[in-house]
Amino acid sequence: MEIYKGSSETVYFRNYVNGTLTTVSGTVELSIKGPDGEELDTPAVATGATGVYSATIPSSLTIEEADLYADWTATNIEVTQLYKVVTPYIETYDLINLSPSGKTWDELKYAETYARHKINAFTMQTFGKISKTINTKGSGTDILILDERILSVEAVYQNRELVIDLEEDTNTFGHPIKITPTNRAIRLDEEYDISEYRQAGISSRGGAFKESWDYDIQGVFGWAAVPSEIQSCAKELAGDYWCNDNKWRESYVESIKNESYSMKFDKEVFSGTGNSYVDAILEDFLITRSVIL
Repeated sequence: MEIYKGSSETVYFRNYVNGTLTTVSGTVELSIKGPDGEELDTPAVATGATGVYSATIPSSLTIEEADLYADWTATNIEVTQLYKVVTPYIETYDLINLSPSGKTWDELKYAETYARHKINAFTMQTFGKISKTINTKGSGTDILILDERILSVEAVYQNRELVIDLEEDTNTFGHPIKITPTNRAIRLDEEYDISEYRQAGISSRGGAFKESWDYDIQGVFGWAAVPSEIQSCAKELAGDYWCNDNKWRESYVESIKNESYSMKFDKEVFSGTGNSYVDAILEDFLITRSVIL
């Protein structure tokens, strides 16, 4: 289940006994925990219809993308639900305007999720922002290529040993590091003459990211904001979601005919997002076509 970044969300626990909603004996309590198990909040639990309990996860817990765990407890009951805080690609007011009237909030969110997952699968990246640590291997040069787009570096570990800590102003490399213009790699500062380190395997001076050594990069990854092109594509795909012929396309139907009409889909509909306009825009965001430096 997903919660939009920066928003509050009502979450539910439904107590089923043999398939029937049943009132819980005793008090139902809720604890919201982070990925490390630390307790973040204990929101008040409200009782609704028979066997249905609800609480609100506040926006103060959804400032950043993260995994939140809702631990519901009562007599003989322990239930944990995972909620992923995600960055939506469509603003709420746009999502409401794009959708047919009478749809529930869950239905509207599903249309956005549909569009976001299509975009992520096609481009092989996401367009949110998250603080985390990723691992990569050195290649014996002054450049360290990353699997994900990076916005800022907080610390670097070489074979699990801390070598850079920007908060503590620690840098055992002896050279500052910079993020490359594409945000897909970090490198030692270009103003230094480090050509002698560029050959694979040269590590005597310690100025290069050593070949085959492990590097853990702690920082902020992703995009500072969802690009306008991605927002536009998401709106297009959400509109497609509500289209009558979308279900046919999603079922790999290439041609439909009867006495009054016929439909045939281009073969590319099955290899892209299903929208040629969107596919053309997303070409520039494909990871496989990005220039690392």
